[in-house]
Amino acid sequence: MSKKYFHILVFAFILTLVMGLIFFNKLRQEKKLKLNKVVTTGLVKDVRIYKGVYYIYYFFEGAKNGNNNSERINIPNTTLNALRGILLDKILPVVYELGNVNNNYMLLTRKDFDKFNVPLDSNSLVVLNLIDSLSFSSR
Repeated sequence: MSKKYFHILVFAFILTLVMGLIFFNKLRQEKKLKLNKVVTTGLVKDVRIYKGVYYIYYFFEGAKNGNNNSERINIPNTTLNALRGILLDKILPVVYELGNVNNNYMLLTRKDFDKFNVPLDSNSLVVLNLIDSLSFSSR
């Protein structure tokens, strides 16, 4: 085996190892969040787009020093203004890990509510229906 192929194999192995560690850390954080969750409310402060992915910026009760948190949402063929119109200044549930407010997640889809076993309240239902209407109208 030549040195060139050896270096490629070593690089591929290291890259795979790093990606695996990132993946398992994400799974571990999600498991901790599910086991030790606190449900609170978060206020959506901004919606931005970067490389086709929408980022929802929010504050929530319990966050240290009013830290800005963000969540990604993917809605194909939606305009930024439409999503901003739906989400800006809306209050939605946020789950965070007891003792670790940095491990938090804003519930933006029905799947999120199911995943964290949080009941869907009427205010959140209105917002989720509006988000769903964007994704269905864009197809």
